[in-house]
Amino acid sequence: MTHDDLRFYSYLFVRRLPLMTAVGALISAAGLYYVFTLPPVYESAGTILVKSPEISASLLPSGNGDGTLARLQVLQQELLTYDALLDLAGRHDLVPHSGVVSTDKIVSDMRNQISLSPVFFGGNEGALGFSVSFSASEPALAAAVANDLIETILNRDLDERATRASVPVSFFQDEVAKRRADLAAIEGRLQAYKTEHLQALPDTLEFRRLLQINLRDRLLVLEREQSALQSRRSNYLALQRAGALGPGVNLPPEQSQLRDLRQALASQRTIFSEDSQTIQSLKAQIAAAQSELETAAKASDDRTEPRPEDMQLAEMDARLDAIAQERESLQRHDEDLSTSIAATPANEAALSAIEREYDDARTLYTTAATRLADAATGEQIESELKGERLVLMEAARVPQRPSGPRRFLLALGVAAAALVGALASAAIPELLNRRVRRAADIEKAFGIEVIASIPNIPVRPPLRLKLPHLRPLPTVQS
Repeated sequence: MTHDDLRFYSYLFVRRLPLMTAVGALISAAGLYYVFTLPPVYESAGTILVKSPEISASLLPSGNGDGTLARLQVLQQELLTYDALLDLAGRHDLVPHSGVVSTDKIVSDMRNQISLSPVFFGGNEGALGFSVSFSASEPALAAAVANDLIETILNRDLDERATRASVPVSFFQDEVAKRRADLAAIEGRLQAYKTEHLQALPDTLEFRRLLQINLRDRLLVLEREQSALQSRRSNYLALQRAGALGPGVNLPPEQSQLRDLRQALASQRTIFSEDSQTIQSLKAQIAAAQSELETAAKASDDRTEPRPEDMQLAEMDARLDAIAQERESLQRHDEDLSTSIAATPANEAALSAIEREYDDARTLYTTAATRLADAATGEQIESELKGERLVLMEAARVPQRPSGPRRFLLALGVAAAALVGALASAAIPELLNRRVRRAADIEKAFGIEVIASIPNIPVRPPLRLKLPHLRPLPTVQS
């Protein structure tokens, strides 16, 4: 910048100084009037402490005490909702009576007046608090609204914790009841199936196979015994018919006579033919003796004691009947065992399906019961206020001095604005002025080098300041 430029700008400054002074004074006066007429602002703040749970975290149910900051943010958003702010303004008569003010303006002003921010005590994130403040033109009103906000936060936190603790309990109670009913139904089906297929269950398969082996062994023994008794009985009857029951057998006289006649008939047959008179006579005597013996046997059936040979036959017959009955029973049992053993694989598959369904239902029931216990523990902790909760650390008090506005800083701002306005009032007209007033303007406009310049010499001197000591040259050479 040359000496001529300094002289030119000094000339402009002196020329624009009255305008700059007027603009600066006007802005300063208006700004200072606004600053000193602003109403005082009183801010009252209270602190809410997030109290740590009184029960060890390892003993708390899962999910209890998590997301403290998230819950605080949710509470903050609930407090700053449109309806909540209108309700708060109505309770504390914050709606201006003069003029018509839209609800949107009221809500916007309320949001600007409320401040909620987390507080970490001593830099330790484990010690967490929450600051709630409200700004108003009256100190008592600021404290009242701040305490109202704090009370609302504490009440909502208690209600939310109680609801959050009771809802899972009610849900899991219904879930446990449902799972218990399902488990009882499946258990009933399982028991009914086992009762219906009691003889063909897979857990008794080996026992039934062993029982069938023993049963068939017993059938073989009975079969052998039956064959032996039948053979013995046949031989005994043959000997009885032949009359050769052996020595020491005492027969009644009729039977002895019949036996003698039969022996005589047998001996005579070796001598005489069947048509001989002797043989026919012996046959007639034997027939008569048999008839008398049968008649005597019928007459004395109830009066005589059984004979030894009849008792032996009766014993053999009784044993044969017992063997037959036992074999029939064992054969039926063997058939039943074969049927049950053949049906066991299908029963095992069906039973396994029901047992798997039962195990799944039992697992669901156990899980629901465990969650119900956790939910009940959480509800008890919340009801006894043993878990993490919000407590009032410091209530909002009535401020003694206003917190704003900061008039000194605002006055400095006004002074800065006045200075900028004054400079702008001088600079803007010069920036918009395109007239040629200096040799530099000619060089800039035409792109030539000015050797000398002759100023305009009017006939009548204008009423304006002149630049002194300008000595223009008579010619301009490019």
